[in-house]
Amino acid sequence: MFKVIVLLAVGLLIGCAPSSSGTASEESVGASDGLAAAFAQGHEARAWMSTGTNHFFEGSDEAVNGVIADLYGLGAEEVRVVDGEKMDESYAGEIAATLVAKLPTDEAKRKALFDYEAENTEDAYEDRNRDYVEIMFD
Repeated sequence: MFKVIVLLAVGLLIGCAPSSSGTASEESVGASDGLAAAFAQGHEARAWMSTGTNHFFEGSDEAVNGVIADLYGLGAEEVRVVDGEKMDESYAGEIAATLVAKLPTDEAKRKALFDYEAENTEDAYEDRNRDYVEIMFD
């Protein structure tokens, strides 16, 4: 149940709900805008993880930190946790499931990051004209 709620919340946050009337290019623009909005509201991933109280829903701290390092190593300008949320008052930190990385302008680095997203995300967006990649832990 928790996983469904998190996925629904993330979908609403990044605006990736299916559109019955939109064209593929409209959906790409919507996804790109949604990722930009989520990124703007997120928290820098290394700082968020360094609290010791924030964790990912289905990813060990070691695995998440590895993905963050990979994204920066491939040239991401910044990596943010976009859906951190406090689950209840008894838990000191937040739980998240999604990282969004801002892409550089360098074409080779952009390609490497898009390829990484495609390899590590089941439902990666096909549009490669966007400025963000998304990695979900679910």
